[in-house]
Order: sequence, then structure tokens, then C-alpha cells
Amino acid sequence: MIRWLAAIALCVAGAAQAEVIRFEQDGLPRHFQLFTPSETTGPLPLVLVLHGAFQNDERMRRTTRGTWEGLADYEGIAVAFPSAHLRFWDVPGLGGSVGETVARDDFAYLDRVIAEAGARTEIDPDRVFLAGLSMGGQLAYAYACSRPGVRAIATVAMPLPASLVAGCRTGPALPALIVHGTEDPIVPIVGGTLPAGPTTATPLVSHARTQAIFARRAGCDRAEEDRRYDFKDDGTVAIFTRWHGCAAPVWALTIEGMGHRWPGGGPDLPEAIIGPQTEEVDGASFVWSFFDQFR
Repeated sequence: MIRWLAAIALCVAGAAQAEVIRFEQDGLPRHFQLFTPSETTGPLPLVLVLHGAFQNDERMRRTTRGTWEGLADYEGIAVAFPSAHLRFWDVPGLGGSVGETVARDDFAYLDRVIAEAGARTEIDPDRVFLAGLSMGGQLAYAYACSRPGVRAIATVAMPLPASLVAGCRTGPALPALIVHGTEDPIVPIVGGTLPAGPTTATPLVSHARTQAIFARRAGCDRAEEDRRYDFKDDGTVAIFTRWHGCAAPVWALTIEGMGHRWPGGGPDLPEAIIGPQTEEVDGASFVWSFFDQFR
């Protein structure tokens, strides 16, 4: 299933129905984009795709090359692209948005996104998923570790912030897919301190420790390399690791040679700033292959 999805995703034509949904939240105008299948046959899984800092909903669509829209129609899922106020998420427990002073509740905003999506199409409440890139990954961790009802998460280019470790290490097993590139110059794979404003910073644990935290929460006993993707002559190798003995799946994708990127993503900042891209896997299709286990 994983290999098939990775190969087919870029060939899927996006024919999903699209809608921009607008509302007011915390006195601020907010919106998100929703994609649903052209034909529906019952309650749909809902995937919230959370963009990184300096991005918005439309930028995230371009970053993922429209693959999520294709998957929405092809796989029969609903996909929402939320959009942060002034392009930065306000993540509880972290330093907050760079230069942002307007109070807002992005947990409540995501609650509203889920509710508004459910008002327009029938959503399966037991199959709500979060996929986050960079700062969107921070929000995915924070929301899923404090809100019941998230079925699984996938984060890309963002290990677990140290301030969220206590809240994420306990509770029912939370399925997690953790993706990171070894050549990420923005968020090093070994963790460290990420600037979060002129006077604040966000300490991060490593890619390996992030996996271990969710693996321990799920009762896993070991991690084993499952396979390697090295089909393209692009200087990268994607290494898929699966944890075993778990009450809930914990996967990792470590991409040797990739920078601060969505795997297989579209044009972004220059390589000199965020590092190289990989074409070994398509990020959206790989993430969906993880979420699609849960039926």
C-alpha cells in the first residue's frame, strides 16, 4: 500500500469539490479551504493539513503540489487547509507567533474548522487526522496531545517541542508518523533551540527522541528499519522505520539529504535557505498511507 500510493499520487487528477469557508473567530476574520469528493458514500475521514510559519492555506496547497485534492476525490476523503492569522500559529505552551500581539485561540479555530467541515459534508468523528509541516507540526502535537478525538498525527520537519513533552508522553496511545530530513538547516534533526521571536525561543527534542516518546506512550518495544526508497538520482534516500509491539502504530521517515521540506513538494524557498528537496516519496500520499490504516 505504501509503495503504490507513493507511485500513483502525482498522477491523480484533482477533481474534488472545493470551497473557501469564512467566519469570525476571536474577533478576527478567519477562513480555510475544504476539498471533498465529487461523489460521497457515507461518513468521510477528515485530514487537516497545517502549514508552516510564513505560509498560509494556499501556499500549503502549492507546497503539496495539489496531491491532497487528488487524494480527496480518489480516496473519498475530506481535506481541509486551515490558515493561520498573519501566517503564524498561536501554539499554547510555546513562544507564540513572531511579532504577533493579537490574542487568539487556534485550538478553538481548529475546533471550528472541524465543525464547519462537518456542517457541509458528513464527517466520521472517529477519523479526524492532523498533518503538520514545521510550525504546523507544533500545532498538531499540541492539539492532539490535549484534545480527545484526534485519531492520528503526522508531522514533517518538526520534532516535539520540549515544553510539550509532558503533555504528549502520557495518555492513550496516539498513532504518530514523524518525518524529518537530515540536512534541515532550519530545524536540525538532532533538536536544539528554534528562534520564535526577537526575545523568545522554542527548545526542541530530537527526531529520534520524538519517536521514542510516542513509542513509549504506545507501549512499543523496538524500532526496525522497514525499507529504503532510493529510486531517484537526487542525492537523497528515504528510510522508513516501523516500531513494533505497539498499541497504536508509530512510524518514522528519515530522509537522508533532505532539508526543511515537505517530501516531494513543490517550489518553496531557495535551497540555499532551506536545503535540498527529495523526490523519493510523495509526502501527501505517504501520510495518507499512514492514516488509511484507521478504519
